Amino acid sequence: MSKLRLGVLSFLFCLLGIVVLKAQEKGRLALVEQPLLLANAIFEKDFVLTHSILHQKVDFSITQFQGNVKLEANEFLDKVDFSNASFDQAFSLSSIKFKENVRFEESKFNGQQNVFTNLLFYEEANFYGAKFKNTVIFKDVNFYGACNFVHISLPDTLILDNLQSDSTELSIDITRPLKSSLPCKLYLHNVDFDKLIINYEYFDLCFDDKKTNPKPLSLQQKTVMYQSLIHQQRTYGFYRGKAKAEQDYEDFKEMNRIIQMNRDSKTFGIIGIVFLLVVLLYLTIRRNNKTKVIQLTPPVSPTPYQSPTLEDLGANYRPVSIPLDQVSHLVTKGQQKWDSYHIPVDVLNDSEMFWQSYEELLTQVKGIKGDA
Repeated sequence: MSKLRLGVLSFLFCLLGIVVLKAQEKGRLALVEQPLLLANAIFEKDFVLTHSILHQKVDFSITQFQGNVKLEANEFLDKVDFSNASFDQAFSLSSIKFKENVRFEESKFNGQQNVFTNLLFYEEANFYGAKFKNTVIFKDVNFYGACNFVHISLPDTLILDNLQSDSTELSIDITRPLKSSLPCKLYLHNVDFDKLIINYEYFDLCFDDKKTNPKPLSLQQKTVMYQSLIHQQRTYGFYRGKAKAEQDYEDFKEMNRIIQMNRDSKTFGIIGIVFLLVVLLYLTIRRNNKTKVIQLTPPVSPTPYQSPTLEDLGANYRPVSIPLDQVSHLVTKGQQKWDSYHIPVDVLNDSEMFWQSYEELLTQVKGIKGDA
C-alpha cells in the first residue's frame, strides 16, 4: 500500500474519531452518512469505533489490525465486510446492531481473547473459514438471519452463553469445523439444543468458567446438559460425537462419585476428631476433679500394729470349774446310751433305719447335756 493511501486513510480515520467524540460530548450517536471504505489497510495502533450510526457500507476486508480492536454501541445500517481481515490482538464487538449482511469469511483472530457480546444480526452472519486461535466468547448474541460457521478453525476455548436464533427454520450449526489436533474446550450456558447444533466429536465439554459465568452450574444442570448433548448426537447421527459424549458422561459421573466419597471420608474424619477431643476433654476434667478431691481430703496418720501380750490375755481369762462327781455321772449315762444304740445289720440297704436310730441317739445325748 502506498504512503499516500496510508496517509489518506489515517486522515479519514482521524476525522471520524473527531466526529464521534463531538457526538459523545453532546450525548448523542455520531452519524456517518458516507461509506467507510478501509479495505486492505494496516492499523498499527489500537482501533476503536464507538457510539456511531453508519448509514453506508463499511469495508474492512483484507485489513490488518495490529493493535487491539474495539467496536462498541454502534449501529450498521448497510453491509459490513471484515472478510480476510486479521486481528493480531484482542478483539471486542459489543452492543451492536447489524441491519444487513456481515462477512467474516477467512478472517484470522489471533488475539488472546475475542469477544462477541450483546449483538443483533438481522441478516446473514458469515464466518465461513474463519480462523480462531485462542479464547472466543459469544454471549447474548441473537441471529435473526442465517449464520455460517462451516470450515471454521476452532479455538482452544469456545464459550457460548445465551446464543439464540429467533428464526423458526434456522439454527446455529457448528457441525463442520476443520479438524484440529486437540479438541476445543466448550463451555455452554443458557443454551437451547434445539437451536444450537454441534458435532461433539470436535469438543470437550467443560464447566464453571468464572470469567463469563461466576455462578457455577449445579450437578443436576450439568447432568441434564450431558443427557441433552447425547440425545442430540444420536438424533443427528453423529456416531463419533455420541460415543465421545457418552464416554465423557461416564467419566463425569465417576469423578463426582470419587469427589462425594472424599467428602464423606472427610466428614467422618472430622466427626472422629471431634469425638476424640470430647473424650480427651472428659478425661482431663475427671483427672482435675480427682486431684482436687485428694487435695481437699485431710491426711490420715497410720497407727502401728501392737501384738497382744500375755498380761493382756490373762486379764480377760475366766476359768470354768466342773465337779468331778458330775463328770463321772455324765460319762456313765453316755456309756449307757451308746450301749443301747444298735447299728442295723444291712446299713447300705436299710439306710433309713440307720439314720432314724442315729437321730434318736443324738436326741438322747442332748437330753443328757440338758440334765447336766
